[in-house]
Amino acid sequence: MELKILDIDNINFSTINIDSIEILQIQKKQSSRKDVVQVGRILKKFKNIKELSLLLPECYIWSEGLFSINQAIQTYDLLQKLDIHLSNSMIGQQIALLIGEVIAKNIHLRYLRIKFNILAIRDGEESEFLVSNLKKCDYLEHLELDLERCLIKNKLLCKLGQSIINLKRLSVLKLNFRQNEVEDLGIIDLSQGIQQCGQNLNVLILDFNQNLLKYESAQKISLAIQSCPQLRILQLFLKENCITKYGVNEIGKAIIQCSYLEELKLSLQHNLLQEGQVLDFGLFNKQNLKNIYLNLTYCLINSNDMYNLSKQISECKQLKIMNLILQRNNYCFESLLDFAKSTVQLQQLFKISINLSVPIFQKSELTQFIRTFSQIKNLIAFDMLIGDYADLKTYNQIAKKYFKRLIFININVYYYRLDYD
Repeated sequence: MELKILDIDNINFSTINIDSIEILQIQKKQSSRKDVVQVGRILKKFKNIKELSLLLPECYIWSEGLFSINQAIQTYDLLQKLDIHLSNSMIGQQIALLIGEVIAKNIHLRYLRIKFNILAIRDGEESEFLVSNLKKCDYLEHLELDLERCLIKNKLLCKLGQSIINLKRLSVLKLNFRQNEVEDLGIIDLSQGIQQCGQNLNVLILDFNQNLLKYESAQKISLAIQSCPQLRILQLFLKENCITKYGVNEIGKAIIQCSYLEELKLSLQHNLLQEGQVLDFGLFNKQNLKNIYLNLTYCLINSNDMYNLSKQISECKQLKIMNLILQRNNYCFESLLDFAKSTVQLQQLFKISINLSVPIFQKSELTQFIRTFSQIKNLIAFDMLIGDYADLKTYNQIAKKYFKRLIFININVYYYRLDYD
């Protein structure tokens, strides 16, 4: 049986068959020290838990609360699912040791999600102990680590790469190391780990936004992707690194080999990609691709890059959803129009979101651009951001004139909405 506890102070245990509970979820935001001690008391009452979710964001766990939880959770040795959410919390490094011990004890874990972001823990022996024990979980199928803004450096990534080598059953791998201090050295070991465990991966999500990655990291990420022949979903977030156009093209070479890919999200914003060969995202012959998201903000891509993107997009015959952020680049209008024309062939496409806020084009040019999209047979949603404040009403009227079948139309300026990834 399953039990969800949302009010930890008002539980009537006399009405609960404790021995029958195998799935337990405790959820409370902004838990005090007293609350955390109470969570420990609750955990201690259950002996047959197979799936445990502790969702305690913005909480305070110090010695007393840690001792209470530790006493209870150390008795759990049947866990198949462990979901720990302690982001934005003041918890100290000892919690990493505790969870590491739980992982080591529950070697039959199939699902593990740990969310510690925003300085909840730091790089150090405790967090290294946690990831090192992953190597004992041979049955793990779903691994998700969120360590955003935790001052993580290369050593933890090296330990993680070494730990996942033997996780041959892994089908979902999600790693969020956004806003840390990871360099190429850390990515090398992580890539080697993924290369060894990637045969059954269906979902690979790597978020290294705002780290210190260069071309070699992109090269190693490419090797990791090539080792995942079953990928259906690939998401790479590499904002504000220095991977160069050569690095992007290395990743493109890997994407070419992902024959079953259905969803691709690639964020490259603020990577300067103006030098080198034509940009290649590896989209040729992507017959299964249904959802694509490309954030190319301030990448200094040129018209030749846009022409090549047009050719590749036109090959994605099953594409249904397209989200492109193209602001602050160096392409000409003709290359942009060519891109719009390439989408007309995509008869499965029903939703388009596109950001063109910079550069600013002429009214006649944008009118032609909008009109071209109206030729897509099954399009029902069109969302566009532009840089022209003066003619918003006119552009929306033009869109409504040409898009008579659409359920949703929105043309706006950039400052009304931010695009995050």
